[in-house]
Amino acid sequence: MMHRRPFRNPARYPVRPIPAVGRPQVPPKLQEANLFFGNGDYENATILYKELFQEAVNRQIPFAPRFSVQSAFAWIKAGKIEKGFAAFKNGFQIWITQKQWKGLRRASQISFSRLKDEGFREESLQLKTWLDGQIPDSIKISPIWQDQEISIGFPGKSKLPVVCPQCVRCTCKSQGSGMV
Repeated sequence: MMHRRPFRNPARYPVRPIPAVGRPQVPPKLQEANLFFGNGDYENATILYKELFQEAVNRQIPFAPRFSVQSAFAWIKAGKIEKGFAAFKNGFQIWITQKQWKGLRRASQISFSRLKDEGFREESLQLKTWLDGQIPDSIKISPIWQDQEISIGFPGKSKLPVVCPQCVRCTCKSQGSGMV
């Protein structure tokens, strides 16, 4: 006698979409905050980043300080530098209390560079001075702090050469035409 498989009730076993492989799912609130930031609505972005930060701290998520740092950038872009500094210090202080020196080093270097690139050189120096006063001397001389190589940009992408190697070898009259 043949045994039949019972009929599956679709209400009981809903079909779930399969997540894309290799792409982390970004929470909707973070997507919205990034959208506000990208569109120049920094005030609303700071509100959402601050909420994300509080939720992450309450849930003891290790990357919580990143939300505070992003909130700091939004405050500074909105013209509220004091609030931006407070958010930077808040995020950096969490890394310090958790002794996450590698994460702190990377985030601080990227933050200083980003501030300089956006025209906030003096603010970058003030923040760096404050942070140097917070880091223990034993950490400053450790390989974790000294040897941390910071590459800003996308990993794995290389810069294009200024002059095409083909054009350098080209001997024809029309340089760069690709004709040899």
